Amino acid sequence: ILDSVKQALLTDELKPGQRIPSETELMREFGVGRNSIREAMKMLQALGVVEVRRGDGTYVVDKPSLKNFQPLIFAMLLRINATKELVELRTMTEIGYCQLAGQCGTEEDFAAIRDAGAAWEAEVMKKKPDLNRVLQLDMQYHRAIIAATHNELVAMLAETVEEIFFQTIRQVHTQERVLRYGLEGHRRITESLSTRDPIRIYEAVTFSLEYWKSQFIKNEADKQTK
Repeated sequence: ILDSVKQALLTDELKPGQRIPSETELMREFGVGRNSIREAMKMLQALGVVEVRRGDGTYVVDKPSLKNFQPLIFAMLLRINATKELVELRTMTEIGYCQLAGQCGTEEDFAAIRDAGAAWEAEVMKKKPDLNRVLQLDMQYHRAIIAATHNELVAMLAETVEEIFFQTIRQVHTQERVLRYGLEGHRRITESLSTRDPIRIYEAVTFSLEYWKSQFIKNEADKQTK
């Protein structure tokens, strides 16, 4: 039943906002009992694919939500110690969403990115920065870039990766030498976005990632040795 619903969505037989056939119709179509249909609908509801409107029936949701990414989130959490894989995934997504932000962002978006970057930098430059605040502001900076893509699906995927990644790198990311290096990295990314040049954006993101990535992998290797 789940595979059939997925196929119907892919082929546009089912569209966002469309009513799902009744239980009786689905029982006849699939040749199964009422309990099987209800269990399938519960699973689709939990995944954020359908919504039940009391007294009206079951409908395909109008637009995707974070629920649609829950299986992916749990799959990533189960692989959270796969350091190399997580770093590669984050590298791929950050380069991609930064280039898309450079392509689709408005001047207002770029101003918001500069403001978020300045707030993070101000906290980092304090004599005794609040490390929890540093991580929070860094995440806000990346969210500002993600918002500039103006793409809901990219935003949901990118924010999911960033959220898991930032929690995983907390120990390394708050080291002073990494933060100092990050200052230059953020500045380069912010400047490159307004050029809308995908090559310059790629170079800026790659520079930003390079140092802390080596520190992150080194830190994980040290933990395994211990």
